Amino acid sequence: MHLNKCLLFSDCLFFRQAELVTYGQLQSLVNRISNTLKSSGVKKGDRVALYIPNTPVAVACMLACARIGAIHTVVFAGFSADALAGRIQVSNHSHFVPN
Repeated sequence: MHLNKCLLFSDCLFFRQAELVTYGQLQSLVNRISNTLKSSGVKKGDRVALYIPNTPVAVACMLACARIGAIHTVVFAGFSADALAGRIQVSNHSHFVPN
């Protein structure tokens, strides 16, 4: 496997920083996040709302939910608090992952 090959490149103009993520780093991050989600009670078939910016961590959170078998919805930061609450209530999410 190519654990040291670059998989994701994230460039943040706001903070003027760039981030390279390798296959191995992503695999490690997905494992840590999925273990954290499982220890928080997330299980197969649960609905998880991810309120997280569009970063490599967001990709890892989505993959971690898929690894568990949980259904995820990504809500990006453009929503107001009321709009976010409405989406979570309507979709009946059992877990919420904030930034």
